[in-house]
Amino acid sequence: MYITFNIVFNEVPEPKDYHRFTKGYIEEKLLKNFSEYTIIPLGNRVTSSLYIIEPLLKFKIFKILYLILLYPFYFISKKISKKFVDQHITYYVEATK
Repeated sequence: MYITFNIVFNEVPEPKDYHRFTKGYIEEKLLKNFSEYTIIPLGNRVTSSLYIIEPLLKFKIFKILYLILLYPFYFISKKISKKFVDQHITYYVEATK
């Protein structure tokens, strides 16, 4: 089985976040009957925010400026924050029964 889950939110793993398609929910609720599986997160905070505001960025120059301004902030905040939890656009799952 191959499946993707579109998400754009922070995961809150404490204690458990089962109300959305988080990695924990996918593992414990949807893949419990599969013998092997791989969950691959795709995207990060920058791509997630771009995904959300993309309809507002009708011109490519605005998208490019947005990425130029946001990517350095993303990497700086990742280095500064020890509890940095990334925000993905989707999970790609491969599962075998």
